Amino acid sequence: MGSFKLDKAGFKVQEKSILIRSIAIGIIAACAGVFVTTCYQANASSDTMYIVVPMILICIGAGLWIGIRRQRKLWATYELVINEDTIIRTQYNMPTITISKNEIQYIVESDKGIIAIKPVNINQMIIVPAGIANREELIETLAGFGEIQHPEQRRKKY
Repeated sequence: MGSFKLDKAGFKVQEKSILIRSIAIGIIAACAGVFVTTCYQANASSDTMYIVVPMILICIGAGLWIGIRRQRKLWATYELVINEDTIIRTQYNMPTITISKNEIQYIVESDKGIIAIKPVNINQMIIVPAGIANREELIETLAGFGEIQHPEQRRKKY
């Protein structure tokens, strides 16, 4: 029925979000580290800061670079294959998930466009990011597996 991959341009939005969050957390951690270092050294000299601050910045930069590179590879290798009776998700360094049509409990689409396909076994859930290519075709194909609900429909009414 079809093979769906993530749009390469969609990663730019994710990358920006990752960078903003990581840089903010890195700055807070670096400030806390410098504060603790200076407060608990009775005879602290500014010479220590000339070593500590660049080391912290290098560690933050290296961590960001490695994390973004890993996320980019995961994004580029995401593939959702839909046959007549199965949905298969493959991705680099992740186990392949296969869900048959009769195992699907429900399909939910969030307000942000993320689609979750929940089978009987919660460990086999497939999450489809909003940046999927051919989104309309995917939604039409998934409609053949069951009704696509919205979170409000899934909430229990008390």
